[in-house]
Amino acid sequence: MNIISQKKVMGMRLLVVFFAGLLAIQGCKQVTGSELDETEDTPGTSIPNTPPPDLPSNLQTGTTPEIATERLKHYLSKDDFDALFPKRYGSDEWAKQNPGKQKVDYFSHANLLRAIEIMANFEVITETRRHEEGYFDYNSRQTLIRKDTGGKTIIYTGPSFNDQYINNLPIDITARLDFGSFLAQGDENDKRRELAAFLANISQETGRGEGADRLLGGLFYNEEIAYVGSSNTTDYSAGKWDDPELPHPDFPAVKGKSYHGRGPMQLSWNYNYGAASTVIFGNKDTLLNKPEMVTEDGIWGWATAIWFWMTPHDGKPSCHQIMTRTYSNGKITWNPSPTELLANRTNPGFGMTIMVINGGLEGNKTISDSRIANRVNLYGHFTKVFGATTTKEKLDTQGMVAEKKDEGTDKKVWYEKNL
Repeated sequence: MNIISQKKVMGMRLLVVFFAGLLAIQGCKQVTGSELDETEDTPGTSIPNTPPPDLPSNLQTGTTPEIATERLKHYLSKDDFDALFPKRYGSDEWAKQNPGKQKVDYFSHANLLRAIEIMANFEVITETRRHEEGYFDYNSRQTLIRKDTGGKTIIYTGPSFNDQYINNLPIDITARLDFGSFLAQGDENDKRRELAAFLANISQETGRGEGADRLLGGLFYNEEIAYVGSSNTTDYSAGKWDDPELPHPDFPAVKGKSYHGRGPMQLSWNYNYGAASTVIFGNKDTLLNKPEMVTEDGIWGWATAIWFWMTPHDGKPSCHQIMTRTYSNGKITWNPSPTELLANRTNPGFGMTIMVINGGLEGNKTISDSRIANRVNLYGHFTKVFGATTTKEKLDTQGMVAEKKDEGTDKKVWYEKNL
């Protein structure tokens, strides 16, 4: 979504079935996928001009909070972060354009590191009854594990998991989500691409400016402008899928609360706030009761962004899995065009992350759409900064379709590789 004045439609965030199955500006130079690697640096921008060295062996695969934060600092130092986001919310440049507003460095590098430290302490295990016809979401349960204490909390139990007629079926681990694996999977280039894709997408979600200014305009807003101070609390409150007048069965909206876009990834909808809250705070009610916490403290803002990036949504693989090529099936279909096949751009990559984040509005589009052009240009900017190559990567969403969920069977179509 572009944070400025876009009316969201139901499903824009592509309903997260995290607890029903972990198992989803005009003026930019528009570049094609084949041109991305050859774009020139933008004149006048004060950005890092030397890519970081390869990740040392002791930081390559570990997922502890300590290693996860050190890995981020290796790729993105505070100085480089400040140079890449000089106009972020609460910065000196931001304050010049917002006189009289309180100056708090909401998106600070320190807040990002703290959020990574918090999230890297969590792992979610999905267990599912092995039915002869396959694995079904309603036969599953999720358990949140804290690495520091080893504590385990069941955070979701499917409606049929303990039914008498299936409680004798064997239980398999069908998904394992380690939030400390951000920037820890894939090869060296995959790690750099993942960080570039993460920063490009959040820059589009929160940025302002046109052309070259857009590249340094990321993280300017921390909340969806149209809803700041608004009394509208209904657009982002989803009810039961088959009867919207009834409350959402897992994450019911709280009367008087608005679940509009907030934070780096512009977290939206009550079901996303509730699902994120269950991991971050160990219960769904914290963010359902007080969604404004996401804008009040940048640590929670960054934490929700990492949650969204790492979590599979509505049967689709997570953005993390897409960028690190660690997924198998998924509810996004795409057949490379003859031109893409000729150019060997057969890795869905960055284009598919757009489908996960905003496929409802930006699906099946080329860079002739300004939103896609912005994201692609930003991705090119950040891949250059981090020294990543994208030669085989699908960058736009042309030809990509987000399959609708089969509400009748609710059968999983995504499984993580190498459990």
